Amino acid sequence: MMESSAVSITKMVNPKKRKDLEEDRGGIDILSDSVLIHILSLMPIKDAARMVLFPRLRQLWTHVHTLSFDHCSYHYREDSTDAPECKEKFLNFVHQVIILHESSTLEKFHLNIKFNLHYSKWYNPKYECYAKEEKKIANEIETWLLFATRKNVKVLDINLQGCGLFEPDYNYKLPIIALTNKHLVELKLVCCDIEPKRNLHLSSLRKLSLTNALLNDRILDDLLVGCPLLEELSLISCHDFHKLNIANPNVKKVVVEITHFDKDQRLEIHCPKITSFYLSGCVNGLDLVNITSLVYADICFSLHQLRPSENYAEVLMKLGNLKAFATSDDCVLTLAVWNRLCGTFNWKCLELKVELCKWHLPGISSLLKNSVCLETLYLYIQPLSDNFFRYAKFIRWLQACDFDGENYWKLGKDNFRCLTYHLKTVNIYGCITKPYVIQLIEFLLKNAAVLEKMVIDSKKKLPHSVNKDITSDELLEMSRKILSFPRASSQAVVHLC
Repeated sequence: MMESSAVSITKMVNPKKRKDLEEDRGGIDILSDSVLIHILSLMPIKDAARMVLFPRLRQLWTHVHTLSFDHCSYHYREDSTDAPECKEKFLNFVHQVIILHESSTLEKFHLNIKFNLHYSKWYNPKYECYAKEEKKIANEIETWLLFATRKNVKVLDINLQGCGLFEPDYNYKLPIIALTNKHLVELKLVCCDIEPKRNLHLSSLRKLSLTNALLNDRILDDLLVGCPLLEELSLISCHDFHKLNIANPNVKKVVVEITHFDKDQRLEIHCPKITSFYLSGCVNGLDLVNITSLVYADICFSLHQLRPSENYAEVLMKLGNLKAFATSDDCVLTLAVWNRLCGTFNWKCLELKVELCKWHLPGISSLLKNSVCLETLYLYIQPLSDNFFRYAKFIRWLQACDFDGENYWKLGKDNFRCLTYHLKTVNIYGCITKPYVIQLIEFLLKNAAVLEKMVIDSKKKLPHSVNKDITSDELLEMSRKILSFPRASSQAVVHLC
């Protein structure tokens, strides 16, 4: 059986490349088996399987400790499509690799394939063949998960959204065997649902990430109880949970992203041990019940409603004693538009990620004025996107309360305590040549009395942000402007790059 499978995989190699592979042996014969297995484990499994052409590697590739199967690499090929025969070819390849795999353990098992149980959820004789195909693939996936579990896999990464933009109508339900693995250290699931079970047991799990999963409070509780050593939890675009009650003493980082807007959506956070909390998306209400150990929070509400979140100011006040706080466009606009800010904050570090325009200025000013202990400021300036003003029709304030953005910082009479006594470091990244950025730099240099260092860097940016490269002439012109600005601190050094 193994010989026939090996022959079958060999046939998958492009005949034109076969001769080159056989001749280009290089110096692999001098390397040890363990080194070669490690190298093969870093390769895409399709390439590793081609090593059957090398006598030295013919058996070694079956001992790789990482298996990564990506269906998208099939239908993105010029000579292939996402047709049924393409999927069948992929299934056969996975099946053969699993049969041939000889290592007793696996470090990582990764699967990426677009899979939907659309036809299996309702009976219609017209589409029975499609339903059978879905059930066949579901059975194959369960077999692969059983294989990985029996190999004591440490990292399990299952993405059933594939390269599709939209999540499936009905998610695949993860078999219970995948949730009773005492060796699993990291679990990442996309478009996989988990049924509520009291016997979930992942005693070694440190990282858990769920994306596009149907959850409820009971499922979350069962998961958390079954993961006593959990350190990081990520819930991305998950549905139907309203409470996050984490008593696990080891959980330090929690990430929550809510993309499905519900005007009644409220999220209750009871996490006394976490130190880092990231929340983004469409949350109308956030109840911070117990966050006594929190050090850093990154809160990014989406502005999907005509009025501000009623408890936004309350949330900020509860986070006011953190060491560091980060936020982005919609939150800064909320402060500008609705003027909800009250009280003061004791943050030592503030991070703002904005597509800077004049409408952000009142919000930035409000944050600086009320961050009385601020020592370090990070500004990530992103390009102004075409749909930035997608909410402008909802914000009557934009028309009713217009102001002079070009002279905003010159006209202000506010007292900025942090600039007088505390702000020592400013880091500005991204689109640094924007006029409003230049004006803000001038304001900070003129008023930050104890400033020691200002870093202005066009190359450093946020992930997935596309910044236009600035020319040497633009950089020279900007440096001339900055050198002409008065400085309140004689110790201030500006690094421009």
